[in-house]
Amino acid sequence: MVGACAALRTVGVRAAIVSMGRGQGGRRGAFNGRRVARLEGIPILYGPAWNVPLLSQLLSMAWLVAVAIRLSRHRQCVHLFYNQLNAYLPAIVLLRLLDRRAALDLEDGPVADQPAHATRLGNASPSIYARLINGGALLACSALAGGTDIRPVMPYYGCLRTGAPKRGLRDTGEEVRIFYSGYLDDDTGVALLSAAVGKLRASREPALKRLRIDVAGMGPGLAALADLEGGKSPAVHVLGRLGGEDYRARLRTASAGLSLKLAGGPFAHSTFPSKTVEYAEHGLALIATDISDVRALFGDAALYIERDDPEELAAYLLHAAQHPETLAKSGRAARKRIEDRLSEAESGRALAAFLFPEGSA
Repeated sequence: MVGACAALRTVGVRAAIVSMGRGQGGRRGAFNGRRVARLEGIPILYGPAWNVPLLSQLLSMAWLVAVAIRLSRHRQCVHLFYNQLNAYLPAIVLLRLLDRRAALDLEDGPVADQPAHATRLGNASPSIYARLINGGALLACSALAGGTDIRPVMPYYGCLRTGAPKRGLRDTGEEVRIFYSGYLDDDTGVALLSAAVGKLRASREPALKRLRIDVAGMGPGLAALADLEGGKSPAVHVLGRLGGEDYRARLRTASAGLSLKLAGGPFAHSTFPSKTVEYAEHGLALIATDISDVRALFGDAALYIERDDPEELAAYLLHAAQHPETLAKSGRAARKRIEDRLSEAESGRALAAFLFPEGSA
């Protein structure tokens, strides 16, 4: 959302974030008042939060209604809601009664002919949102259009922030580092990677001595990957959950990033793997399962695993070890791809045209 606001501001749209302010913690019964802050230059209005079950939810809903009333004085204002939460419904109903525009940013959900991969507590039915949203929906991936009757829709993959880090060429004689991060379980590729590493170690290819796989994140798959640590090639280093600067340092020294949500898994078409954009932003080559809109965004600037097959992943990892110069070229191509399609200016123009179709932004 911060990136979307920054992109909109490049084309003259005054964009800000309204947050319910939940999750601030504190002892039971603690009260946190409303406050205003800025994140990367974007103003954020945090609502009051009361750490009391049920009362906390009711307070957030009432506060969102109050904010909607205040903002509704501006007829041209578009209210963009993040996912289909029950807590938003009173505010959206009010905006419709006032004939104001409400839009949706749908980050994950069911797709056509497929049930939702999870029913999350606090989510409203898509059919309710379809009746209330009159400003269209931004989608994390195109397949989500099949799970909502909201129209119009537009896939939106985020934006490359101005001043995003660039990388120079790595020396081809250096260690080839593969970075794998995020929530780690079998649905996000832990078993696939474990099996691929096992096949590579059985092959004893000499080039694998220069290959290193760094794993960062959390989840039940962390322990399984930790079992792979040891002296065999390729080396696997399990780093656990990293702080911000440590995480960025690993990105700066990596050659390629892995995005391994399974093609046959529950997330294949219900969301977009944002790690792919993060890796490309930092100039890493991208090795990804062929899911969602990844190929639509990156085209031939990425390496795709078309089946949940460890042999295919092992072949790509061996190729990375044998041809680091090709990996560097792939990283530059991925970075160029998102520079062309996801720059702040390009994203801002697309968002403004979608949210303000009359050109009234």
